[in-house]
Amino acid sequence: MRLTGEPSERSRVPPAAPERVRSPLEILQGRVGNRAVQRLVALQREPTAEQSAEFDGYVKAGDWGRAAWVLNDWQSGDIAARLKLLSKTQLELLNEGAWHGGKSNVDAAVRAADPGAAIRGALRVLIWGKRWGEAATQLAGLGRMPALIYVRNLANQKLITGDELRQLVGLAPDVRLRPGDALTVRHTTYVVYATTVRFEGEPAWRNSNPGALKLPSPAIPGWGYTDIDPDLFLVFPDSATGQSAAMANLEFQAKEFSGRSIVDTMRKYASMPSDDPVAYANKIVTALGGPPVTRDTPFGSLTKAQLETVKGVIFATEKGKVGREVPHDSTELPGEIRDLLMP
Repeated sequence: MRLTGEPSERSRVPPAAPERVRSPLEILQGRVGNRAVQRLVALQREPTAEQSAEFDGYVKAGDWGRAAWVLNDWQSGDIAARLKLLSKTQLELLNEGAWHGGKSNVDAAVRAADPGAAIRGALRVLIWGKRWGEAATQLAGLGRMPALIYVRNLANQKLITGDELRQLVGLAPDVRLRPGDALTVRHTTYVVYATTVRFEGEPAWRNSNPGALKLPSPAIPGWGYTDIDPDLFLVFPDSATGQSAAMANLEFQAKEFSGRSIVDTMRKYASMPSDDPVAYANKIVTALGGPPVTRDTPFGSLTKAQLETVKGVIFATEKGKVGREVPHDSTELPGEIRDLLMP
């Protein structure tokens, strides 16, 4: 039995043979012709000796736009192999050339080889073209502190005006100065706090670092420092964090170097040419009440209460000169600082 409307065997029409699917190459040939397709197929192939020599010549001449133009049509593996022979600076310049000419294959290869160089090369073009939105996007890929240093250098080299810098900072919040950041302008270090900026004075005061701690090796992020000044003194966001770090450092020294004497501990702690470790150790011994504690007493034998006393001696000794502290909008701050302190 067949259902109503179903065709009989005799009335059925054999299905047509499926139409052959044409390849993309055949479709392209039909549209632009064989000769044009042959030229396109020739792109991104193994570079000839002539092409390699042409690229090397452009690199030697510093013509990075033409160098990127030649390189862009090579196979990705050949591009990557050639990039390995270039320095970071050359990669940056090459990617600048790629961005000028829209050579995306070179841009992709440089980003794979050295993302930082690729971003800096792109930024050269974007800053020159005042394309602030795209520049902000690229800066985000650098990471906060490298991006902050980058825009600071732009201002130093007069490659960007104050108004342009503020416009860029408005689009790239990561390059704004935050509490705990330290920035040096014309040999003066400025440390940012929530509503004020400190400068001049001793690092112990300026950096909220009463223990005058320097960058340890290996680093100990648990201390809570937020930056490092040019003399490698740690910067803390507030005094309480700095005080806690000073105590954590003493406990670390007592545990890791328990057999080291008080005087030898101070030789490691107070190692600047102007420091007097023996006098430092004598102050500590006096504060601890003298014998049985002497300069030769193992630092690791001190109790927590005694370490608190040691901390007090260090704070009193390192306190030093108090500098100046002004609000964010103070005209006493350089324009380069104020431009990066947008609310």
